[in-house]
Amino acid sequence: MIYNMNWTRNLFLSGAVVIASCIALYFSGGTPALAKIPTGLTVTCIQVPGKSDECQTLPIDYKNAPAVGLGDSLRITLTGSESIGGNGFSYDSLILFLDDFPVKDLEPVVEITGMTSAPTIYLTYHLKRDRSKNESKEVWQSLLGSPKTFMKAISVGVGLTSGEKVVSKDNAKHGVGLELLNPTFFTLATIVFAIILLLFLWLCRTSSVIRDVRGPGLQTGQMSPYSLGQTQMAWWFFLVLGSYLFITVATLDYETMSEQALILIGIAAGTGVGAIAIDSGKSATLQTELAGAKLELEKLAGKSKMLQAEFEALEDTTPRSTEQSVRLVALSGEKESAALEQKRLASRIVDLEVKIAGPVSTGILHDLMSDRSGVSFHRFQNVAWSFVLGMVFIFQVYQNLAMPDFSATLLALMGITSGTYLGFKFPEETKK
Repeated sequence: MIYNMNWTRNLFLSGAVVIASCIALYFSGGTPALAKIPTGLTVTCIQVPGKSDECQTLPIDYKNAPAVGLGDSLRITLTGSESIGGNGFSYDSLILFLDDFPVKDLEPVVEITGMTSAPTIYLTYHLKRDRSKNESKEVWQSLLGSPKTFMKAISVGVGLTSGEKVVSKDNAKHGVGLELLNPTFFTLATIVFAIILLLFLWLCRTSSVIRDVRGPGLQTGQMSPYSLGQTQMAWWFFLVLGSYLFITVATLDYETMSEQALILIGIAAGTGVGAIAIDSGKSATLQTELAGAKLELEKLAGKSKMLQAEFEALEDTTPRSTEQSVRLVALSGEKESAALEQKRLASRIVDLEVKIAGPVSTGILHDLMSDRSGVSFHRFQNVAWSFVLGMVFIFQVYQNLAMPDFSATLLALMGITSGTYLGFKFPEETKK
């Protein structure tokens, strides 16, 4: 019985040790701690394979130094004085440092030559940006964001994830010229954007691409006013298009559209469609009212002719009876009433035809912010908020190389502003 109890106790203790070891291994990441950088290991050269075999050092000769960008490679040469694998060290555990930013997701291709007592190690890193990893996106955002030139000088080194770096031989300052924007791609993207923008501006001056429907009363050379809803659509379209081209050129990544950008385009599109629907409804109402007024005027004109004929017949009758004299007086009053009604209907028809004929553009700012009664605050605030949020959008794209993630509050603000504009558009009078 004592033996069995000892055996049970030993089994329990062994199990506890195993469990404790598994827990420790789990919280340590499942891998043993990295050894320190071997003594005597130094960086002797940094090269740009395919562009230059010369060792790159700081300061950079911008005219002659090769520009390194995403998609290129860096080759780092190390020399050591200890045996390979000493202290459990693995050379492929060395990570690349660009301007002191650790690029942890890049794994080097390792080549080792020479004697084991003094090896030469070549580490080749292929520069790429992994959009699925926030850490990778943040590093390249810091390196490439807010570009003022096509290239800038950055320091280059290797080290451990702990931050310890391999020293440079003779304290040399190794570095390369980092390509922020590929000149060829940037030029092509700029040309594409410029062609689309210039074509759009030409259409704005020669067609109704972002204008209200052209009224039948406009003379040759006159244009209908700019539509606030359609102009807002164009504003966000070109902001998103330009941002997309800029980010794609800087990151060589075409999957850069964000959900918030799509929501902004959707809000602008909804505003434009809503404005068109409201204007179309008003136009149909005016057309119906005009047709009714014309029909009523025709009936009244026929009635007036009949009254006039009866009046003339009674007036020529002699002698007239008492009933005929009374009727003659009544006809005079009915004729006068009919004439007044005809005048009123004729004036109403002219007013309706003027409204249906359509207003004339008086300039884009005045067109966007005013209706028949003049400049309206709900239109002004729509223009103001669209401009402010557009500037924020551009700044965020330039700084972070990514479509901005607008909060739900800002998106709601944009939606409320557009909704207010559409809400006021229902009672808004048609412009003259």
